[in-house]
Amino acid sequence: MHVGSDVRHISAFTQQYKIDTSGWEAGFFYEDLLNPKIQKIRYHELYADLIYSVPDQAGLYLRNYNHIRVPLSKNNNIVFNIPARKIPVIIHAPSTSSIKGTDIINATLHQLKNEGYEFEYKFIQNMPNEELVKLLSNADILCDELFLHGPGVLSAEAMAAGCAVATRCLNVEPFQPPVCSITPENILEKLKLLITDINFRTSLAKAAKIFVDEFNSPKNFAEKILNDMSNENLVSDYEPCFFIRDYMLPVDYSLSAKTKELTNQVIENYGLQQEALKYNLKKRGLI
Repeated sequence: MHVGSDVRHISAFTQQYKIDTSGWEAGFFYEDLLNPKIQKIRYHELYADLIYSVPDQAGLYLRNYNHIRVPLSKNNNIVFNIPARKIPVIIHAPSTSSIKGTDIINATLHQLKNEGYEFEYKFIQNMPNEELVKLLSNADILCDELFLHGPGVLSAEAMAAGCAVATRCLNVEPFQPPVCSITPENILEKLKLLITDINFRTSLAKAAKIFVDEFNSPKNFAEKILNDMSNENLVSDYEPCFFIRDYMLPVDYSLSAKTKELTNQVIENYGLQQEALKYNLKKRGLI
C-alpha cells in the first residue's frame, strides 16, 4: 500500500501532470531519493501479490495496481452536521502550505471578499486533529488542496463531518468522489458556486457522507483486499504507462546499476520487453 511521497517523486509528478511545483519545499526536490524510491517500487512489483495506490503517485510504476482507500477508522466519532448557512463557514487547514496551494487559496478568498461575497474564513494550522474535526462538523466548506489529487484524509474527515469539499481530483474510474474539483485556474468560479448555491453545497455534502461511509470504511476496504486476493480473474484498476513511455530522468542524473537491474527484472516478469524496446528505455537511461 503506497500512500504518497513514499513512492511519489517530483520529477515524475511534474512531467506527468504539468503542475507548477516551483514553490514547494526543497525536500521534495532531492534527486538522491530517486534511486531508493524506484528500488522500493520494483521490489514491491516483483514480490507483492497486490499493490494499492493512486495515479498521481504512480509515475514511476511499471506494474498494474488497484486503487487504495483511505481507512477512516474514527468515522463513528465524527459528528455529521450540514449547517446549510446562507453565509458559509470555510475552513482551510494545510499541513504543508506550499503543496496545498495555500497562497492561491488565500488570495482567491480575499478577492471574493473584495467582490462582496459573504462568508467566514478560518485558516487553521498546528491544531490537534480532534479539535479540527469538531470545527469541521460546524463548517460548511473545506477548501483542501490545489496540486495533489485528493480527496485525502482531511477531505474524507470533512466529508464525514458534513462539509462540502473543494479539492483537486482526477475523477477517473473507479474513483469519482462527490467533491468540487478545483485547480488554480478554476478555483475562483468554483468557490463562488459553493458560497452562493446552498442547494448545490448541501447536496454535495449529503452525497459525500454516503460516499465516505462506503468507500472509506476500514471493514469494507479489508473485505475488498481479501476478495481481490482470492479473485484469480481480478482486473486491475490501473495500467500505468507513463514511466515506460514518457519519463525522463532529471538533467545530469543517472540511475544506479542496481536500480536498472531491478527495472529489467520487472520488465521481464511482466512481459514488457517490446514496450521497453519501442520506447527506448535504455537510451533514456532507465535500464
